[in-house]
Amino acid sequence: MNSDSDPTQPGSPSIEHIEHLLRSIQPLPSPRLYRLLASAPWQKRSVLVRAPKWAVGILLIGCILLASFLISAPLRAVARTWVQYFLPDRQDSMQVSLGDLSPPELSQVASAENFPFSVEQASRRAGFSVRLPDALLPGMSLVGARVEDHTASVVLLFTGAGYNLFLSQRPLDAGAEYFSIGSSAVVEEVWIAGIRGEYVSGGWVKQSGSPPTQSANSQDLHVQWDGLLPQHTLRWQSAGYAFQLRSTGSESPQKTDLIALAEALIR
Repeated sequence: MNSDSDPTQPGSPSIEHIEHLLRSIQPLPSPRLYRLLASAPWQKRSVLVRAPKWAVGILLIGCILLASFLISAPLRAVARTWVQYFLPDRQDSMQVSLGDLSPPELSQVASAENFPFSVEQASRRAGFSVRLPDALLPGMSLVGARVEDHTASVVLLFTGAGYNLFLSQRPLDAGAEYFSIGSSAVVEEVWIAGIRGEYVSGGWVKQSGSPPTQSANSQDLHVQWDGLLPQHTLRWQSAGYAFQLRSTGSESPQKTDLIALAEALIR
């Protein structure tokens, strides 16, 4: 069994710990946003009612021109590069609080005891049919499954020579769930049997030379985005479900192999 932890940093949180921490912090609108929306210019409809007809006509013409510009081929190409399945941070480093994770979440590392269920057991606990690829990569085997109630996800752990691979799946109606990435991360658009997906290499690691700092109620950790980290993530949506394949380790399957696994999953 391979571990995501760094043997050169005894006692330091593993990559798996950091990922679970970042996944648990979901962006939510603040009351300030709703106040700003309530006072936004487009909420003041009385201005348009009092406007002369020629002004309304000019406004409509402008809207039509803008719409035609937005659907032009160059902008459609740009729109396809917009990130949909990842959550880019404003920078490549951040400080996170280990207190944001509960003890069960901190223990969810890549070990067999943390994936105690069969696929059938996980399906019953989660309330949906968990899918498996029709074919696995050479030397790759299934270890087990776990159910993450806080994200309504089922995660399957696979292992191979020099890597771990995680397959996550969850119903879309369970709400939005993001994979946090650094500002310099490169998100690639890929196609999986005609379905649009996104692929990223790299991950968050503990900053070297920056020990965790103790605050009043929790321990703060400084993390840095490392684009060369041997971690590769593929995300897509299909048939009402969100899927994620993530490989970690020195011999991690990369884009081509992950796409092949995804295609074997949605056939």
